[in-house]
Amino acid sequence: MFALLFVFGFALRIAPSANAQSMEPDTSDLVARIFTERCLRCHGPKKQRGELRLDNKEGVLSVVEPRSPTESELLRRVSLHEDAEDAMPPDGARLKAEEIATLKRWIDEGAPTGAFERGAKNSARKEAQRRLLLEQVRRSSRARVVELDDSGTRLRVDFSLTQGKIEKRNLGALGHAGKEIVELSLAGRSIGDAEVEAFPLMLNLERLHMERTTISDAGMPRLVQRAPNVRYLNLHSTQITAKSCLALQRLARLERLVLFGTEIDEASVEAFQKAHPGVNVTGTASLSESPFGPASNNRGPRMVLAADASKQRIALLRENAIRHFDLVWEHPIQQIHDLQVLENGNILFQESWTRLVEIDPRTKDLVWSYDAQKFNRESPEERVEIHAFRQLRGGLTMIAESGPARILEVDRAGEIRITVPLTVENPHHHHDTRLVRKTPANTYLVAHEADGAVREYDSQGKLIWSFDVPLFERERAGGHGLEAWGNQVFAAERLTNGNTLIATGNGHSVLEVTPAKDVVWHLKQNDIEGVRLAWVTTLQELRNGNLVIGNCHAGPEQPQLIEITRDKKLVWQFRDFERFGNSLSNAWVIEDPLVQSGLPIQTGR
Repeated sequence: MFALLFVFGFALRIAPSANAQSMEPDTSDLVARIFTERCLRCHGPKKQRGELRLDNKEGVLSVVEPRSPTESELLRRVSLHEDAEDAMPPDGARLKAEEIATLKRWIDEGAPTGAFERGAKNSARKEAQRRLLLEQVRRSSRARVVELDDSGTRLRVDFSLTQGKIEKRNLGALGHAGKEIVELSLAGRSIGDAEVEAFPLMLNLERLHMERTTISDAGMPRLVQRAPNVRYLNLHSTQITAKSCLALQRLARLERLVLFGTEIDEASVEAFQKAHPGVNVTGTASLSESPFGPASNNRGPRMVLAADASKQRIALLRENAIRHFDLVWEHPIQQIHDLQVLENGNILFQESWTRLVEIDPRTKDLVWSYDAQKFNRESPEERVEIHAFRQLRGGLTMIAESGPARILEVDRAGEIRITVPLTVENPHHHHDTRLVRKTPANTYLVAHEADGAVREYDSQGKLIWSFDVPLFERERAGGHGLEAWGNQVFAAERLTNGNTLIATGNGHSVLEVTPAKDVVWHLKQNDIEGVRLAWVTTLQELRNGNLVIGNCHAGPEQPQLIEITRDKKLVWQFRDFERFGNSLSNAWVIEDPLVQSGLPIQTGR
């Protein structure tokens, strides 16, 4: 069995015959075009999902049986219903009925591959030229240039992390790839009106980060002229005033405008918003000097608590601009699989697999601690690990112990008040549980990683509901990254509608399951445009109904956190591979802009 993905950007070009203008393309040419548009992005020279290439004869004949369509795995996959797990191509790129008919006719004719081989040579030459161009842009601009897809026609250019002064010639060098740039960041750099004059024309630029630059009203007309189709523009903490609103009005496709910390007054923002109701305009007030000060602006930026054992860090960050964060507080850790922001602003987390601590981030004082290796052990040799905990109302703390396979509720002295035994089919001190949450009905919802199951228990340990996470007719594949596959479930949250939201771990997905165990919503690995899910970890339902999802082990080009709507639209993403690594397993978005002692905040159950 192979993973057959057909989303294409690798270009096959068919060499025309002498009288091509008067002849209809033959079936082989038509199929080559179908492969170009649907297949070679994932099964071409740069990427071979499932070790399959469809740009050469050997690869094609490994999944096609000439003159026997019914025996051809390729035809079977593309003919499946779009909801089938192994239906291809995915992500809305399904073949049309006439294309499937062409493919079948081609197989009936013996599946000739001459057109593929001619096209492959031409494409290899074009690919080499494209790579040379990209290297020229990287070298001349000194920016970080990232390909957002395999077509090479969508580039992200980031100057925010480069060292040294950015010269006009560096910006001018972007002209070599002006049509391909869809995202550009100059955040935090000394880029003013003079440098903006060097911008090339970027007709396809969608997202532009100018926050914390020195651009002023004088440079805004040129900026708008060079990026006329931008949809997202961040001008946070720049020198622009209400005079720039005239230039901004010429951005016909603008959808989001960020104005925190500028000199644009509220009246001008309101007038702009009234004239452009389709634009989401956020923020005109400056941020508080203290992240723990009074919350004077409830439209301010978010705070994010995140932790990664590979970087041995848990950190509280404040979003000073979209996708840019200030460090508020951090603490060293060894291992971590859970964390909690308490109602008083303190943070409960683990420093190791056995030691929990509660820290006041304002003073960095230790408020409370508990070591499972020392407390409530029958034998010092007993293996125990903690992968889930929650401070509950009333002063008790719930702790799930893997190894002993039980849930404890302990008081501030560490004395056991409640013990809940767990049902574990594949016992292991590291894999018995992942996240555990207490429901409003005072039951316990447990993600059993090794068992691939979510189970719900009452306070006596009686099993009252369970759900086995399916493999969806796929074979298990080892590892932690994008190509792994399994059902090592990480988290389960009980929703207000009574359903259960499940993060499937290396199943690369999120499921919503009814009490009758019906899957009514399924977020798959490639459902979000521009995002691939790997080990799906934490889940958070925001007050607006959106979901924040942890995306661990996905690689540095993928976000570590995403916020999506229920119709699977990407709203926000977090990616910080400076402070965190590829093992960011836990995070929590604090929806209120500022944390203040005693201020009720979104804490979850």
